[in-house]
Amino acid sequence: MAKKTREVRVPALRRADDVRLSGLAPTGAGTVEIEGLEVVVPGALPGDRAAFDWRPPMPGGRRGLAEGEVRILEKSPLRGASPLERCAKAGRCGGCPMACLRYDAEIELKWRQLLKDELAAAGFDADALCTEPLQQPEAARTGFRNKAVLYPCRESAPNGRGRFGFFRAGTHEVVPAEDCPLAPAWMHEAARIGASLMDTPAAGEEDLFAPYDESSGTGSVRALLMREGAPAAGATRGERLVTLVLRERPSEAAVARIRSAFAALPLEHLSFNVHPNPGNAVLGFEEGATHVIEGREAIETTLEGLSFEVRPETFLQVNTPQTPRLYERAFSLLELSPEDGFLDLYSGIGTITLLGAKRARRALGIEIVAPSVACAEVNARRNGIQNARFLCGPVESVLASDAFRAEAAASRFTKAIVDPAYKGLASGVAQALAAIGLERIVYVACGPKNFVRDAKCFAALGYRLVRVEAVDLFPGALHIEAVGLFVKEAGESDT
Repeated sequence: MAKKTREVRVPALRRADDVRLSGLAPTGAGTVEIEGLEVVVPGALPGDRAAFDWRPPMPGGRRGLAEGEVRILEKSPLRGASPLERCAKAGRCGGCPMACLRYDAEIELKWRQLLKDELAAAGFDADALCTEPLQQPEAARTGFRNKAVLYPCRESAPNGRGRFGFFRAGTHEVVPAEDCPLAPAWMHEAARIGASLMDTPAAGEEDLFAPYDESSGTGSVRALLMREGAPAAGATRGERLVTLVLRERPSEAAVARIRSAFAALPLEHLSFNVHPNPGNAVLGFEEGATHVIEGREAIETTLEGLSFEVRPETFLQVNTPQTPRLYERAFSLLELSPEDGFLDLYSGIGTITLLGAKRARRALGIEIVAPSVACAEVNARRNGIQNARFLCGPVESVLASDAFRAEAAASRFTKAIVDPAYKGLASGVAQALAAIGLERIVYVACGPKNFVRDAKCFAALGYRLVRVEAVDLFPGALHIEAVGLFVKEAGESDT
């Protein structure tokens, strides 16, 4: 006898006639508590009074969701003068879900919701620890990004015009956005040039640049990556890099078209990257995946008088005007002296490591991405810095390795900066740092929730959280950078 399948009933719609929203979901939608459930209301913001139909979650779900028309009865005082004041695509493109808010309201919401509330919920005295957030200067709230990644689509019109843009929140539907106001003007032009390659070919011509379709695994163009270096002293602009990400290696004819299309745009680096594997990674990281079409292998950027080499696959903070301010706060809290041994975890291309080497007796950076480590070593040589070294591998593995033990035995590490990815420190890293006996640790975090998780771990290991500063590197997005100082409690042993 065939086994009967249990019918799962979809909860019926319910009506909210007049509620005031109070919270904000990661997508930028407003939230409100109804009947003990958090209900997400797309198109509404904290402070709005709204009426809508909503559906409770399926069994096991945690949030309800508004469906159909959301009628705003009274607008939130947090909204800007115009819903499109900061970006014409606010509310549609998933890149800047908070762009409908006034900037001061955005900062206050992010600071409270992402950082202070999380610290308080974990038992920390958030009011005593947290300082006022460092805002993006008003004059630098557009055109500040030194990196942009756009995704392809084709319009359904008869001419099939190619477009680049960002995914709509919670979907893989591309919202065309070649003129994103957060990117500099030359990136707008580069995006339009790249999009033109995807225009539907004339009858009888080969389609060399069809947008990639993840469901079928067909098509060629996966993404367009653009980077800009901070200009050197006396330079009129920063150096520019463009990489077209493709599913498979292009033909010579396709490479010739790429070269010809971008010929009118001044670039220091033009390349394609071959990325055949499914998934959300922007680039292919197989050896030899990136092929330079025109220009140099890397571009240069400057920071605190140092010059750094940047490639398509290497990490660099994306906010050019705020990055020096972020690093200044981190080093101010760390209080490095010429007697200190300095440790930099998740060191990327060596920016923090080399800035620390200028202040300390010696510096060691640890990074998992081999091309970034190679760049970091080049950057040390190009700046004449001889007291910095780098080890490659997962941080948790390197800290337990003979190579690291040899470095630590040569001279003691006393202070560290950790700057992990959004997910925070890997398991065992906090314990390894405590075993070293570091006096001060500064944690730079783009994921405040995971920072709070790691802060509890450090507290259990005898490190007191002394101060937490917030720096806005992501205007318009529901993200904020946290910089926390941990100090070893008096009387704690070094092991």
